[in-house]
Amino acid sequence: MSIEGTEVVSQLCARRPLAVRVLRRQGIDPGSSRTLGACCEERGLEPGSTLAELTTVEDRVAGPWRTRAMPELLDHVMRTYHRPFAGELDTVAAMLDRARPGDEPGRAAWTELRHQLEELRTDLADHMLKEERVLFPWLRARAETAAAPIRAMQLEHGDTIQLLLGVHAAAMRWQATTTGDAVRDAVAKLDELEGWLCEHIHIENNELFRRALETP
Repeated sequence: MSIEGTEVVSQLCARRPLAVRVLRRQGIDPGSSRTLGACCEERGLEPGSTLAELTTVEDRVAGPWRTRAMPELLDHVMRTYHRPFAGELDTVAAMLDRARPGDEPGRAAWTELRHQLEELRTDLADHMLKEERVLFPWLRARAETAAAPIRAMQLEHGDTIQLLLGVHAAAMRWQATTTGDAVRDAVAKLDELEGWLCEHIHIENNELFRRALETP
């Protein structure tokens, strides 16, 4: 078994965020504290095949940017992920509000989900502000000296992955108590948001930050 096959699933997802989507499609809980090998064995899967699929997804997302200059990659992150963030969260919040149930038990599950979404908004808005005001200008000016702030942002990315898993779990609990087109559409939009944010974190952790740390 590969080294990554012996890695705890939750740690793999923190390091390679697009694994959240790949593993969930395969019926594996991305927040599991078990190893990837154990989870794959339970599902009748090969860890190597799962990791190969993950690599394919990562190549599709990040491949076009691997040969671009650092300023271009920074501009891409700002344009594609940072600038649209508030609007994306507003859209999801509005969809949840339209699907708000009038009574229990759906109301309690909806309230939990709404709270989780606002926690995610607050966390990421603060995180991106630190990147825009401190880290990104630092990377443009002297990337080779930015190891400490990069590590701080990577740790925060791990926290964000945990928040995303919490939002997903809350959405599943809500959907189990409530029916209707508005509910289905809101959950689908949350799923789309999760994928988009995992792409964002992957691009930063495994392309932008990796390149900065490798700068001679």
